[in-house]
Amino acid sequence: MEAIMEPEDSALTEADSELEDNKDQIEVPEGFGQTVQQTEIEESRNYEEEILGGNKSKWLQAMDEEMDSFRTNKTCVVVPNPENKKIVECK
Repeated sequence: MEAIMEPEDSALTEADSELEDNKDQIEVPEGFGQTVQQTEIEESRNYEEEILGGNKSKWLQAMDEEMDSFRTNKTCVVVPNPENKKIVECK
């Protein structure tokens, strides 16, 4: 039978409890909650549209950086497409 051990350092739970007890005394920063002006950004619908557009070099650089990040962080592995299988596309 395993025993359940209490954490020796309960500083985090004490801090959380103190924050909860004093939440009505927390001052909201000036400007908090103000509406931010949104800018309409036209997003490309597909790869071809972006590559044919004016930002081709920036877009290709961003793709390379993203793929390098995946490899460095080992968050995914690129594999060849399986034969005779339909690939599910996503945006």
